[in-house]
Amino acid sequence: MLQLKSKFLSLPAKERKQITIITFLGIFGCYGLAAAFLWEGMFEAKKMADRRANRIETRIGNYTPPKIDSFITPKQLSDAKQQLVSAEQRLIEFSQRLLPLDNPEPRENLKLEVTRLASHHLIKVTQLSVINDQIRPLPSELNGQALRDIFDKRPLFKIQGQGNFYNFISFVEGLNTLTYRSFTPQFTIERSEDPSLSNELLFNLELQM
Repeated sequence: MLQLKSKFLSLPAKERKQITIITFLGIFGCYGLAAAFLWEGMFEAKKMADRRANRIETRIGNYTPPKIDSFITPKQLSDAKQQLVSAEQRLIEFSQRLLPLDNPEPRENLKLEVTRLASHHLIKVTQLSVINDQIRPLPSELNGQALRDIFDKRPLFKIQGQGNFYNFISFVEGLNTLTYRSFTPQFTIERSEDPSLSNELLFNLELQM
């Protein structure tokens, strides 16, 4: 390395200048060639990214993000509160037609009503039981969760009996005359296998009170 430097310095000034220019041009050419390769790689990467973006746009179409308006005006809030109050008021009115849960006497009276209605329509009740018959005190205020609890786990009357088809239909239609509102979540009817009861049907009926 020192020999090359000493030889370079021993050359005339004109030749040293020519060698310096040639060396500079060579270095510049190498940098230019490297930059060309890098630019070509960047151009290819950009083309691939553009093609991928184009495929995504083609698949999803002209997608516009939904605009979500999180602002609630005082009027909207007032209307929502009014709807809630109105719904709770309707539930309170309906609950007054349901079997009371804070006293066993209405439940026992209702059992008598059911058996009398069945007897009136010539239906023989062979079994009558009640599920969810626990005594529950009324809440001090009928709103919110306390109001919803009134409709949860209501007493269920399970009735088994027998009679002919038309009497059974009359008995079922007469259930809407009971003192308290009820609905029938399930019932089954089958023909008796007893030859002496060939004209009668056996039924299992549930009354949600």
